[in-house]
Amino acid sequence: MIAELKLWVVLAVLSALTTIAAFLLKLITSQVIKRLDTIVAELRILSHMALVQEQQIKSLQESDHQHTQRLNNHAERIRTIEFDHC
Repeated sequence: MIAELKLWVVLAVLSALTTIAAFLLKLITSQVIKRLDTIVAELRILSHMALVQEQQIKSLQESDHQHTQRLNNHAERIRTIEFDHC
């Protein structure tokens, strides 16, 4: 009788511990999933920002190239005028 009672107590304690462990596991897992969702959202924002910045850099590089060509053309015209007057 006492052995059966001990067995029931042990089973009850194990059941309670299993329930607590499952609850803690679910809680921790949900927190990890929320954090991962936040990280993914931040990565999406950063990826978009990086793409926009890459496009801006490309546009600025093209603009710089055009300005350099114009300056070179003006310099060539000035040299031509200087040589013509000498």
